[in-house]
Amino acid sequence: MFENVDMYPRGEINMNKHITNYKPKDFAELLGVSVKTLQRWDREDILKAKRTPTDRRYYTYDQYL
Repeated sequence: MFENVDMYPRGEINMNKHITNYKPKDFAELLGVSVKTLQRWDREDILKAKRTPTDRRYYTYDQYL
């Protein structure tokens, strides 16, 4: 489910046993939307993605709440 995890900031499992960092594909599935929708929300400042040093998007569990 999380291939290429090394490209993303190392997230720890929080006290509630939730993964703290999500790839766009996984976060989109969690929200029930498409990756394209997440990209649009990021552009429109509706739900801003965080970025890795190589400019890849990722999302955090706190953004899901």
